[in-house]
Amino acid sequence: MASAEQHLAQWGITVDVAKQWILANINNLQIVYQAAQDFGISTDMLGDIVGVGNESGTMVANYFASNGIDTDTLTGDKATISITFFGADDPNEDFLKGKVEVFDDDGVIMTRQIDKNGDGNLDVFKYYEDGDGVITRKEVDKNFDGSIDRWKVYSDGVLVEMDRDTDYDGIKNDCNTVSIDGEIATVLRDKGCDGSIDFELTFDTNGSDWTLLTKKVDKDFDGNWDILKTFDSEKNIATKSISSDDNGSWDTYFTFEHNSDGTHIAHKDEGNDGSVDKIIHFDANWVKQSVYNDYDGDGYYEARTDFENGSQAYRYWDNDHDGSYTEDKDSFTWNNSLGLVHMTRDEGINGSIDRIFMLDPYASYSSSWGRIQQIRDYDGDGYYERTYTFWENQARAVKTQKIDSNGDGFYNILKTYDETGTELTSEAIETNESTLQALTFDMYA
Repeated sequence: MASAEQHLAQWGITVDVAKQWILANINNLQIVYQAAQDFGISTDMLGDIVGVGNESGTMVANYFASNGIDTDTLTGDKATISITFFGADDPNEDFLKGKVEVFDDDGVIMTRQIDKNGDGNLDVFKYYEDGDGVITRKEVDKNFDGSIDRWKVYSDGVLVEMDRDTDYDGIKNDCNTVSIDGEIATVLRDKGCDGSIDFELTFDTNGSDWTLLTKKVDKDFDGNWDILKTFDSEKNIATKSISSDDNGSWDTYFTFEHNSDGTHIAHKDEGNDGSVDKIIHFDANWVKQSVYNDYDGDGYYEARTDFENGSQAYRYWDNDHDGSYTEDKDSFTWNNSLGLVHMTRDEGINGSIDRIFMLDPYASYSSSWGRIQQIRDYDGDGYYERTYTFWENQARAVKTQKIDSNGDGFYNILKTYDETGTELTSEAIETNESTLQALTFDMYA
């Protein structure tokens, strides 16, 4: 058997360098043991390297045994090693910069370790069946911080488990099991590794790169699928189905188009009845640009809403179905940090604004925003004859109602309500308050 010095020399490693490495890792003997096994270093060689004197192999074996590690496999020249450097040479002389492969006496690969980013540290570790050369597991340091954060397990060379530490805190938070039927792989994903399946993904495994086909999501973790997505051969989303009531059926259905300029179009069938109720245009970054609505289900899109920075800004109407959207429009005012604070609407779709909202972005519900004040022109004559205020955090609970009953432009009746909507008082009032007040909206700025 070659001496430790001769054995290490074939890779340009000195005994001193090996000794420093062993001592630096002495508190993690499993790493030292694995390196010795991979590099074909016996217990006698380890003793020579660290300089423990006579019967050094026995002393080393006993030391490992006291830490629960059996060194019977450390027999020396069993394995041979091939090192392939990235580039013409190894300028750092650290022997790790590149690919390190370990083979048994028959030339069958045992391990393959790779320095992917060329920093002198090994980042990918592949392990193979003894004597078969069939991969059994793979570990990866994805972010090159020295800690493993990707784990894969194989059965007969086929991937069966994939775990990840996506936030690099040393704890697995994405656990997956894999089953393969022909060229279709099904992955069950447990986000958080808490024992509940949150995602089901299917892939086409034909080729070097798996292609995602479908994705199911259980958003509320109740055991029922809430979202189903399918993807085309270019890995773009093709369809999306939504189940909002957890009854096992899909009640909303999307189909998608992807344009050559990178923009996208979604067709939304809100009743999943085969008719498209909404067409949504996105830019290349999937930021919403415009939405066309068929509100009455007649197959014609009578409203177009334009968006600015992802928030609705204006809504235009095509009342006569001539394909031209008028400049008479609803408007939406947003505060970047708070949300929607002011809205005007052409409720009668007749070209004039007949409904004005002031909204409370601090409201604790979101279905109808938090209404502070609403001003209405019910008959569309240009006069706003009613103004409402609302109870805090009650979506549609009117608190007061001021009415201009004679159409002279001034309020003359005041009504009050409790939080259930029951009218409390109704009285005639004398006021010089105009029905359309000068509203200010900078209170949220």
